[in-house]
Amino acid sequence: MINIERLSFRYNGSDYGALNEVTLNIDSGEFVLLTGPSGSGKSTLFRCLNGLIPHFYGGLVSGRVFVDGLDVQKTPVREMATVVGTVFQDPENQLLTNEVESEIAFGLENLGLPQNLIVERIEEILPKMGLEELSHKDPLRLSGGEKQKVVIASVLAMKPRVLILDEPSSELDEDSTQELFSLLKVLNRELGVAIMVAEQRIERVSCFADRVVYMREGRIVQAHDRCRRRKTFAGGGKENGQGKLLVEAKDLHFSYDGRRDILSDIDLRIKEGELLVITGPNASGKTTLAKTINGTLKPTSGYVSIYEEGIKDRSSLSRFVGYVPQNPNDLLFEETVYDEVSFFMKNLGMPDSLIPAQTSSLLSEFQLGAYRDRYPRSLSGGEKERVAIASIVAGGPKVLILDEPTRGMDSTKKSCLKAFLDTYRKKGNSVVLITHDSDFFNGFADRVLLMEGGTLHEKNEKK
Repeated sequence: MINIERLSFRYNGSDYGALNEVTLNIDSGEFVLLTGPSGSGKSTLFRCLNGLIPHFYGGLVSGRVFVDGLDVQKTPVREMATVVGTVFQDPENQLLTNEVESEIAFGLENLGLPQNLIVERIEEILPKMGLEELSHKDPLRLSGGEKQKVVIASVLAMKPRVLILDEPSSELDEDSTQELFSLLKVLNRELGVAIMVAEQRIERVSCFADRVVYMREGRIVQAHDRCRRRKTFAGGGKENGQGKLLVEAKDLHFSYDGRRDILSDIDLRIKEGELLVITGPNASGKTTLAKTINGTLKPTSGYVSIYEEGIKDRSSLSRFVGYVPQNPNDLLFEETVYDEVSFFMKNLGMPDSLIPAQTSSLLSEFQLGAYRDRYPRSLSGGEKERVAIASIVAGGPKVLILDEPTRGMDSTKKSCLKAFLDTYRKKGNSVVLITHDSDFFNGFADRVLLMEGGTLHEKNEKK
């Protein structure tokens, strides 16, 4: 089904190879997990399978790639799309219409399928993906996890022979992840679809994959017939933040349309030095709460109070409460990583003489020194996430809100982030994590709150 022979690739403008002498064979109906550190070449390998390399991304390529008998380097991307279905890291990049049904129909229409068959496939995939109630919604107004489901549904509806998914569970809660991979396994077994999944959280797919392939520095360095389940870290943590009150949300309500509350009766207090986790199902209101706390959204009723001198309006609030969204691309607009990280320092009036040292320090702290002159959007998902966090931290917020921050990060980078956050709060700052990654926050958070149906509950107070 998939035959890769001594594949190497180097992007234009890069001094090193993104892929180096990769050889890999995958059979029909095989379910393969692709893992490895951020920037190890996983996304690049996927681009070589669906034809984006060499037809879209420029660079120097050698070796051969065949998928279902097609020479990928000689086959137009449009034709490859009928064989290889791709779900990218950032679901928003694949959403093109203003209705879920239309989104699923879009690819089918491009294939030239008759209308009755298009309707049949839509009706088949909507219940499988749990999207029936959202069929007439605007995909861009959905939660991150729901957007991911819509993209996967639109790809699955095209019935590809090979399905590749790049970090598909990064914005899904545990229940949604299990539902998704159960469906993928059915397709894998019953239809003979070959599936490749790039994942950092190996435990999420260990019971589904037939084989795990480990990459490092553009090479395949290890392959096993079965995944081994990681042990979940658990343990006691530090006492709850005992510093002064920094942020208080009281009787908070928010509605986009004036009819249905996305947030309802929210009371929340964030103390100096506290690390708070907010978890819960997709579309429960977590991201909306974050945007309300930092002033991006104005509450329908209730209020957010900041206990700090000089904070008088929502503009000042956004400087005091830094927010890194789920999709790091929303914050990346400069030409280099260095310029991205230094942007807020310049805008906030930091003396020019101090900016280089401060920027270099942050690049080092987030292990981004090697990428300082790279175009941020060309980086891997985990690398872009670290650039986005560093750029917001550069503005010096007292409260830092991170929305699914470990998406695309390997265990080493997660440890780096955890060490930084621990140091950050010891300086008197506070951290709010919106995440499904319990392995990351177990034994680390001071408090864990559960968001359900727009309301907030205490889930677990650490002893």
